[in-house]
Amino acid sequence: MRPMDVIRIAFSTFVHNKMRTLLTIFGVSVGIGTITFLLSVGYGLQKITIDEITSSKALKTINVVSGNSSILVLNQEAVDKLGKIKGVSSVDSNLTVSGQLNYGKSMTDIVANVVSARYADLESLRLEAGDLYKNDKDNKIVISSAVTNAFATKPNDFIGKKATVYTYIPNPKNDKEPTLVQKEYTISGVVKDTSASYAYLPNGTVTLPDGTIYSAAKVDTTNANQMPKVRDQIIQMGFKATSLGDKVNQVNQFFQIVNIVLLAVGAIALFVASIGMFNTLTISLLERTRDIGIMKSLGATDREVYSIFLTESTIIAGLGGLFGLGIALVLGYIVNVLIGILAVRAGGEAVALFQIPILFTSIIFISSVTIGFLTGVYPARRAAKLNPLDALRYE
Repeated sequence: MRPMDVIRIAFSTFVHNKMRTLLTIFGVSVGIGTITFLLSVGYGLQKITIDEITSSKALKTINVVSGNSSILVLNQEAVDKLGKIKGVSSVDSNLTVSGQLNYGKSMTDIVANVVSARYADLESLRLEAGDLYKNDKDNKIVISSAVTNAFATKPNDFIGKKATVYTYIPNPKNDKEPTLVQKEYTISGVVKDTSASYAYLPNGTVTLPDGTIYSAAKVDTTNANQMPKVRDQIIQMGFKATSLGDKVNQVNQFFQIVNIVLLAVGAIALFVASIGMFNTLTISLLERTRDIGIMKSLGATDREVYSIFLTESTIIAGLGGLFGLGIALVLGYIVNVLIGILAVRAGGEAVALFQIPILFTSIIFISSVTIGFLTGVYPARRAAKLNPLDALRYE
C-alpha cells in the first residue's frame, strides 16, 4: 500500500463521519487556542514590564551611590578608581542639585541633574518629544513633561525654545553658601514623566568646584556577563551598587511561575480535547472493524493498518493545532485593538498585550501534532492486532 493510499483512507473517515470529526478537531482547537492565548498574554505582560523598566544597555549598567560611611564619598577620585576595575568600559557621574527654570515670563522649581551625554543615554529616558543632547558642551537641556505642564504648554512646543536655568552648585568648603550658576539653554528634548520636575544639563556647561561630591555614578560594563563581578567589587569598595539586571531577573522569575500556571490551565483544556480525540478514534475502530478485516484479507499488513489510524489521529491533531493557532491569533488581535482604544481614550499609550513569537507558534503546532500522534498509538495498535476472521465476523 502506497503512502498516498494510507493518507486517502485516513481522510475517508472525515467524509463518513463529518460532524464527529469536526467536533473532535474543534475540541483540539480549543485546547491549543487556550494554551496559545494564555501563554502569549503572559509573554506580552513580561515583555511590556521589562521594556518599561530597562533596555539592553541598562542590563550591563550599574548605578553607584555613596555608602553609609561619611568617610567614603563619591568624588572624582572615587570615580577614577571605579574606572580602573576590570570589565568597566566607562564611568559617568551625576550631580543632582536644586534649581529653577525660567521660560518666558514664568519660573518653576526643578531638580537639575548635571550629567554627561553618555550618562543621559544610559538612563534610557523615554522621550515624548525631541532628542537627547549629543555633546557634553552643547548648550542644550532635556526636561521632564512635568515641567511643561507647569507652564501649561505642550511638550512639542518646547523643542528648540530658549530657557534660563538657575542651579545652586554646592561648595565643598562651605555647604551653607552654594554657588549660583545662571545659564541659557536650548530645550532639545522632553522626557515623558509627569511625576517630578527635573532637567538634565550637560556637565561640560557647568564648572564644578574641586572636591565636588557626586550624587551618583553610572558604571557601564563591557557586557552583561561582566556586570555581576564588577558590581561585587564595587560593593567591596564600600559603595552601594544596584543594577536593573537584578530587577529583570526577578521579573523573569515571577513570570516563569505565571507562565507555568497559565500552561497548566491550558494543558487541562488540551487534555480534555485529547480524551475526545481518543474516544473518536476508538469509536472509529469499532465502526470499521469489518473494513479492517476486509483490508487484511486483501493483503494489507498490520503495519499499514497501524499507519492508517496513526495518520488519522495526526491529521486531526494537526488541523486542530492550525485552527487553534488561528483562533488565538484572531482573538489576540481583537484584544490588542480593544486595549489600544481604551488606553488612548484614557490618555495613555496603546500596548500589545498579546504577543506571540514565531518560534513559539512552531513549538505549539509541533506539540499538537505530537500529542495527536501519541493519542493515536493505542487505537492504531489495537486495529493492527485485529484477527481478520474475527474482524469479518464482527457485527
